[in-house]
Amino acid sequence: MLTLIKLEPADVVDQGFCIDLIKFDSAQPSSSPEPSGLQGARDDSEDYRRGGYANLASLPLGPEFTFTAPTSGTNPNGMLEGCSGNCSTHWNLGFDHGLAALAGVKIDSGSASCAMPLIVTGRSEDKISSEILRLCSGRCANAIYNTTVALSKRTEPPGVRTFVGLLSNWGSWVSCSMYDALSQWIVGKGEGFAWADTLHTSKIHFVDAPLRHIGRPHDPKLLAKRSGWDDEGSPAWVEACEKYGLRGTLMRQTLAVNLVYSVGIHGNSPVARSCVVLDTLGFYADYNLHSDNLPCNGFHNFAENYRSNAIPGSLAPHASIEQQYIGSHAMASQFCFGYIQVKQRLEHDLGKTYMVRRGGAVWEDKELWSSFMLLDCGVVQGAAMGGGCGEDLIHRMMCRVLNDVVDLGYDWSSGDLSNSVLTLSEGKTDRDSLASAYTKVAAVINYASVKSPDSSGSIFMPHAHAWHMCNSRHPVIACSLVSDDPGLGPINVSATWHHVGILGLEPTTLVDHNMQGGELHGKHVHLTKRTWNMLAKDSTGIAAKVIYYGHIWLLEQRASCRVPTAYEIAEVEDSLRVALLTVMMEFERADAVEAMWCWVVESWCASDLMWHTMIGSTTYFSTRKVGSDRVDDENVLQSWTEA
Repeated sequence: MLTLIKLEPADVVDQGFCIDLIKFDSAQPSSSPEPSGLQGARDDSEDYRRGGYANLASLPLGPEFTFTAPTSGTNPNGMLEGCSGNCSTHWNLGFDHGLAALAGVKIDSGSASCAMPLIVTGRSEDKISSEILRLCSGRCANAIYNTTVALSKRTEPPGVRTFVGLLSNWGSWVSCSMYDALSQWIVGKGEGFAWADTLHTSKIHFVDAPLRHIGRPHDPKLLAKRSGWDDEGSPAWVEACEKYGLRGTLMRQTLAVNLVYSVGIHGNSPVARSCVVLDTLGFYADYNLHSDNLPCNGFHNFAENYRSNAIPGSLAPHASIEQQYIGSHAMASQFCFGYIQVKQRLEHDLGKTYMVRRGGAVWEDKELWSSFMLLDCGVVQGAAMGGGCGEDLIHRMMCRVLNDVVDLGYDWSSGDLSNSVLTLSEGKTDRDSLASAYTKVAAVINYASVKSPDSSGSIFMPHAHAWHMCNSRHPVIACSLVSDDPGLGPINVSATWHHVGILGLEPTTLVDHNMQGGELHGKHVHLTKRTWNMLAKDSTGIAAKVIYYGHIWLLEQRASCRVPTAYEIAEVEDSLRVALLTVMMEFERADAVEAMWCWVVESWCASDLMWHTMIGSTTYFSTRKVGSDRVDDENVLQSWTEA
């Protein structure tokens, strides 16, 4: 049985990562006047204002953050500099043209280039303010309106700030649209759809999801989803955290393993540590960890203060490229995480009245849908991180899709409208349709793993897999072992997102995983030649632990038709987590990224392990409140017990 000890207090901010960041001077209070806002809109609550929308200090007039980011060998181009070449020829993100007009820009998306469509200054036309007010029911309407109009006051051509501002404000608007319509659909009323854009050109349809997989016999508690916040860890985990500078809040397992992406891009550097600190704010917004009486509030205030200093500090005349980069990251996350909190609060408010109607959403406009997923996965700040290629931005979005696969049953059961699987399956929940959706996801992984594995966007895919396997929230391992589905076998096809996600076509390009036998941890196993090559270069044996505990051990249990106990799974998760942290902090950046790619390809493509996770997650079925997979305002998580 795994021994657990107390983690240090969450509000430690004077040790480890927190004292080795890109430095900024303290910001001066903004003197920007508040605009008058919409007629008839009631004041936004403090919760929404805290999301950043009504705070015009986050919108300094002028600079659009157009510069080359220091991406340490990955895709070096900034968003408006265009693509570095050798990719698909499509831009796959959609825009709300009504909000764009309100922001004083127009978007020319007629080109088939992978470079971002031209955003040019247009004439600000306030034709949709009444629609914002109606769909937002006053809540957050002022803030969405104000920040959109503020974008029209730019003093240079539209750039990164305009891009992420439009995405974020549209995300808040469309969330209001969805949850307003959902409240009717849940009780059998309304038209069963929401509008996806302010000009009412496309719809988001709601569909039921009756599928429930029975699975192998198991303890109902085995599939319990957790809050994602822990105050205990194993001695090995605590030792590793202290060794690598993860202190206080960053010792918490779910937040700690999120460093895979930033370290994968920047190596173990102050830039990476600064990004890790900023990105924790997304968890605060998504998991509802804002309450002042929570022990992690001290770290939240520290991170918020760092962000508020980084934005104006990056605009100083002699700011370094690293300061400019962190400032743009902070600016974009201000929008992105503000949107996430708006969506979380809408779920929370709906959950006070409504129980879940098990199902999800199907988007008509696949480009708008792709934009929503980019925003909802909390990485829209990646637009300022070398995303000149539209395909690279889409590959960032894929971390949202990977999350949806492993979380499918839980999203259906908690009323989460963000899950992408039903749109990929065209709203069908039979096994063949879900298998088609999974194959499309795996095909994009196959494509990115070969075509652009070291781009700043593609690295999000192995990051997402590592995070799901190692956090303390998602029971991924348990779900994969509960499934008694016959399986799909290896996914031997490759495709772009444009092919499978936008056009909805089946992947047809064949790939060869080149499976070979060999010895690992005293067992004869079969892995791809790519993985064997990666392991041969690692003299420490740490990467082998990641592959064994994160992949081979699971295959062994499945082959024996055995569902391990919760204690056994906890021990494996902990060993995997410690090995992952060691790889990311001690390997050369490129070697760590390659190890993560080998892992994700083994589990998603060369085997069907994550298909079993997806099917196993639908074993969970219970009557729940909407938005019940996050803590409520009393800091309580509704118990995940099976009906």
